[in-house]
Amino acid sequence: ARVGAAHGGGLWRRSGRSPSLLARLARGTSTTARASELQQAPAPAPAAVVPTHKVTVHDRERGVVHHFLVPQDQYILHTAEAQDITLPFACRHGSITC
Repeated sequence: ARVGAAHGGGLWRRSGRSPSLLARLARGTSTTARASELQQAPAPAPAAVVPTHKVTVHDRERGVVHHFLVPQDQYILHTAEAQDITLPFACRHGSITC
């Protein structure tokens, strides 16, 4: 079947079937798509594996040691907060403490 042959100002699929969805859209007629006319969405690409690092934080003020994994593309503080780990910090207040 040849797709794209001109016929009556629109595209026509030559196989004895009715005009393609594109042709019907161009003519302003029925826009109901047939299952054979719909394109399948491509399968999503597999997610890239991001390396992680084991981080140990000694909170001397509280006497607590935290161990957690941090993806290489994330900040330590953000990752700790996402895991409900409270770390001492002042970097968001205009100073840095270690």
